Amino acid sequence: MRKLLFVLLGTLLLATTASVFAQQPDARGCQDHSLFTRMPGYWISSCKQVQFESHAFEVAQGKKSEVEGQFWEISYAPNSNLTSKPSPLQISRNFQNAAQKLGGKVVFSVKAGGWTKDTLSLTRDGKEFWVEVWAEFTGKHGLRIIQKNALAPLVPQKKNKGYRR
Repeated sequence: MRKLLFVLLGTLLLATTASVFAQQPDARGCQDHSLFTRMPGYWISSCKQVQFESHAFEVAQGKKSEVEGQFWEISYAPNSNLTSKPSPLQISRNFQNAAQKLGGKVVFSVKAGGWTKDTLSLTRDGKEFWVEVWAEFTGKHGLRIIQKNALAPLVPQKKNKGYRR
């Protein structure tokens, strides 16, 4: 009986340890954007955040719209122990539904081969957001998000008090 108890405890310990190590940590300094929660079984493989940037969002076939503002780029990869990876269409629909629940809309969506790309727009707390969601057949997917705003001046302007040479 005692031997059986040790075998069961050992098996439980190994299973717990394996599941902890199977969860990959996010890339250093990366976190989810406040608009969307992460899909279960995923980790952030890379990210980028810039105070002011522009991105050309696809708004119709062959037509793009340049949007400027605060920029985030977040790439997700499936955990190595994820046995069933969602299809690109599942990932696409997941983010479309999430945006629509927040009052947003699907501006453009394209599906080709083993990938999808969507452009979403929404307003939250009085701020306008544009989101590009891409997904590929491997389960990898990512977001490019712009919080639209005007460029804040970095150099203060002097008051012109009669310019003389």
